[in-house]
Amino acid sequence: MPDFDAFERLIRNSMSMTEGSVTELVDKLAAVPRVNRPKLFKDRSRREMEDWVMKARQVLADRYGPKAHFITSSLNREGSDLTVVSTGEEVELKTGKVTDANIGIKAMAWAMGDKDKSELYEIMSKSMIERRSMALAGDFELVRSSQEQTMSRLYEYFNQRLTVGNPAPTQLRLYAVAVARGFTKQNEVTALLGHPESGWASRTILHAHWNEGWVQKANQFHSEEQILVDRVFLKESNGENKIRRAQVRLKGSSSGRTALFYPHYKNAYQSKGEKVLAKYWVNTACFHIWIDKIGVPLDG
Repeated sequence: MPDFDAFERLIRNSMSMTEGSVTELVDKLAAVPRVNRPKLFKDRSRREMEDWVMKARQVLADRYGPKAHFITSSLNREGSDLTVVSTGEEVELKTGKVTDANIGIKAMAWAMGDKDKSELYEIMSKSMIERRSMALAGDFELVRSSQEQTMSRLYEYFNQRLTVGNPAPTQLRLYAVAVARGFTKQNEVTALLGHPESGWASRTILHAHWNEGWVQKANQFHSEEQILVDRVFLKESNGENKIRRAQVRLKGSSSGRTALFYPHYKNAYQSKGEKVLAKYWVNTACFHIWIDKIGVPLDG
């Protein structure tokens, strides 16, 4: 599965750095392999990406003022994509059909209504640690068997807690609705529990557009609408190993918007100079959340 994290981090940095530092960042953007770029940027040359970055920076200058300064966090779980220093306004940047949120096992277990993360940790992380030894020993058939068993157990885990056609559990619903509104960090999502959606602070979400730089578009669920469990399913991924992954899809009863919860392992693993590729699911177990962009032309 493609990994867009490095590209997105560079985009955020290019929006927050001083103009003299942009050239080096564009060089790094151009060096990101095509497979790890969002669709909007896959076939763009270095010059084209530099032109886009400058255009996108100008959009921010026009919106927040030519002297506005921004800070960003290198960690997905801390801070917003951009924060306007002078006002504290938080801005989420979306570069294409990419993850709307990336949450850990503890957050996913909370969303599923579990009081602790032990069962989900055993499914996702204990097997991950076991696969490291299998891969380092060169037993990749056993690795694949372990991956398939992990997804089978995760599928059972979801089915034990969710019923297709029924309303999503309160905390899972909250995660979907909050992420669609631009709240992506666990602490800020959990803080919204029990507060009416009408009282949530607004958050700016900007989508990358090739001709415009950034455009503001909302992908929210309708306020207070019922969020149903639409599907619990196993689906083959687009990655190299083609292993079916257990997934959950929620759907708004009136908006038709969907939220997909998708398991993922983000990074490779290294031990004593040996490297095990991320495709073997050996490091950083997490879940991606994708909000369906109904009516949004993401590729500009």
